[in-house]
Amino acid sequence: MSRMDEKSKIVCACFSVSEADIRAHLADPQNTLESLVSQTEIGTKCTACLLDLDLIIDDTVALRRSVASRLGQGMQKTKGLSITADLTSSGFFLNRQNVKTSLRVSNFPVLFESKYHGVPYSVSLRLVSAAGKCVKTYRQDLNLNDTMHVSFSDLLPPHIEDGWFLLSLYPKQRGLVGSIRPQVALEGANWVSTYHTQPQAMATKDGARNKITVYHAKSGFQSCISVINANSRPGKVTVRMHDMYGPWKMEHALDLGASNATIVDLDDLFPQAPVEGVLQVTVTSDIDTRKHILIQQPNGSLSIDHFPN
Repeated sequence: MSRMDEKSKIVCACFSVSEADIRAHLADPQNTLESLVSQTEIGTKCTACLLDLDLIIDDTVALRRSVASRLGQGMQKTKGLSITADLTSSGFFLNRQNVKTSLRVSNFPVLFESKYHGVPYSVSLRLVSAAGKCVKTYRQDLNLNDTMHVSFSDLLPPHIEDGWFLLSLYPKQRGLVGSIRPQVALEGANWVSTYHTQPQAMATKDGARNKITVYHAKSGFQSCISVINANSRPGKVTVRMHDMYGPWKMEHALDLGASNATIVDLDDLFPQAPVEGVLQVTVTSDIDTRKHILIQQPNGSLSIDHFPN
């Protein structure tokens, strides 16, 4: 498919709005997301297009100009160096009978000092099922020195067990990003494990954030990997494992649909791994993916982290 064909694809089937229509609208600095919705009605019917819409918006430099236009005429008098920050991050969630997920975002000034000017945000949260369906959209304002807490189980349909989310923070005025690191908590019967989100832009195909070291004991790996495909097209994922101190190696290929996510048990994927050894897992793909490691501890809790930088 050519780049031109890609841009002309239909994003909102309900109202026949294409990616080209969205980008053309946002290319005008006088236009905003609100005016796009008002003129095209995109996202107001079945909402299946909202995830693609968010990804296009985050990829559109013109939106940065339209955000700036909403800040008022006073911005035109501002001088000095400014850099647009990418504040769209992602992560996985579990919504099972024995494990629930919640999100906490606090908005404090830089280094928690009031002399640095922070900004309020408009927060957009998309919850996407493992099968790639946007099942819930949540929006909230986040003022300076405030904290928001969202329980995913309160938002998700009960039949959705696993999935991923896209979290976008849109500044309402100019200022500094501040001390913001969204935290995700997975809560079990008698334990809580947390991890911080990572910018969706740090998703990779190969070469960075795609390797992790695991230990194989007599009881197995007791570990899983989460892979998130936030793209609007399917992809091929290859999971390779090799003995860091020996010749053993093995690989498996996975198909990951558009906007899909999967959690793969390493014991199921590599049952023939050497007993008691240090092994390296490498995940490559033909589409950019976000990757996490989940290790189950003897007490049932989880140790979680994204693949290291």
